[in-house]
Amino acid sequence: MQKVAIIDFFNSETDVWRVHTYIITKFSGTPKSTEEMAEPKWFDIDTLDFDTMPWSDVYWLPLLLKYNKKLTVEIHQNSLLLKIEDMK
Repeated sequence: MQKVAIIDFFNSETDVWRVHTYIITKFSGTPKSTEEMAEPKWFDIDTLDFDTMPWSDVYWLPLLLKYNKKLTVEIHQNSLLLKIEDMK
């Protein structure tokens, strides 16, 4: 498991959600739904349906998947700030 992004979602002056994003290359077992996440699904990277994702995912997720870079992302209601670094 490799940490590849930290995403801060700003909904207002006081509401901030920090999401730590990881990539895994191997998985065993059965994914299970949680309170925070509905039924998990597997997707082929080449055929991701960005139309069903939040608007900001269209910008940061392809960068994360295509390049060997670490992302720091700030997402405000109508804007996005990306910081891209080499993976260490």
